[in-house]
Amino acid sequence: MFAPAGIAGLLTAFEGGEPFVVHGDPARFPPWLRESPLRSVEDVCAAYRGRILHGRREGGARFHLLERGAPAELLAGGEALYLPDIADVVPAASSWLRELELSLGIPSGCARATAWVAPAGEGTALHFDAEDVISIQLSGSKRFEVGEPVALGNAASYQFGPGIPAAADLYPQCAAGFPDAAAARFTTLAMQPGSVLALPRGHWHRTHCETPSLSISVVLSPPLLMDWALGVLRHWALEAPRWRAPLYGAPQDAEKVAMAKKAFRKLRIS
Repeated sequence: MFAPAGIAGLLTAFEGGEPFVVHGDPARFPPWLRESPLRSVEDVCAAYRGRILHGRREGGARFHLLERGAPAELLAGGEALYLPDIADVVPAASSWLRELELSLGIPSGCARATAWVAPAGEGTALHFDAEDVISIQLSGSKRFEVGEPVALGNAASYQFGPGIPAAADLYPQCAAGFPDAAAARFTTLAMQPGSVLALPRGHWHRTHCETPSLSISVVLSPPLLMDWALGVLRHWALEAPRWRAPLYGAPQDAEKVAMAKKAFRKLRIS
């Protein structure tokens, strides 16, 4: 389904941060993407019973959460829907996701499938994600606008966009100021049934549905190099009695920062 880029193309995209899109016959998709309840917008709305995030593009990228709801009623009311629990109604998705993780060399549980359903004229507002995404168009057509260059390389933590409160971890990533989409050059991609977009984290994007649209987003959240490095740092520090010392005396934040910097220099981490 990723031809001609293949798994190697996915790895290149997500390691190097370059999006790509491929088009083709939906018949090449694995069976779970071609069978009920993913055959149509109506089928998925009838089958889905999980959590629903819903909203309108004009309201920004923040959606409202319902623990349970009626997808068809929300859709008829003009709402775009994000269905995070779609794997519950498509059991075959789980084994396919595990195979994908093996192919990409990431731990089990790092990939999850979600669904996007929207009426004509709706879509997603401008934002960028802090996870890598594979968007698979199943029915309907939409315009996917992707910004270049990357807004925030190797973005970590949580999505960001106009009107979305910045997660705490974004502040050190954006020490020189939060990204501004005004500097981005947007390319419009026409997504039709059979289209697959690999979208690395940190790229501005937005969508607009030309007809009622159903797509699957495979979200990839592998461990970060930072997570591994912090584990190594903790292991090294545990070997040294001086770094196992308890912090009595209520040290101030500035003192803690100075001690942390000294630890990094000592352990030759930069």
